[in-house]
Amino acid sequence: MPSLASRQGALSTIPGAVPLPKDMPQGCRFSTRCPFAAERCHRERPPLRALNQSPHHVACFFAPLENHFTLSAEGACA
Repeated sequence: MPSLASRQGALSTIPGAVPLPKDMPQGCRFSTRCPFAAERCHRERPPLRALNQSPHHVACFFAPLENHFTLSAEGACA
């Protein structure tokens, strides 16, 4: 269970509007708003998978991002 005492900073947001359920993109649901989206993201829905050895799961072809992109201290592409 998450602890409120273990907060490590503000969560990032994704700019843009969330599509209506009837207008979801064909591939990844975040592909139209994600700054890291590639052509594959617009075509295929990424499978849900475990993130490294943690209990967290992700549905992203590029997670963890630092394995695919050079990120700045703020988490954006450098």
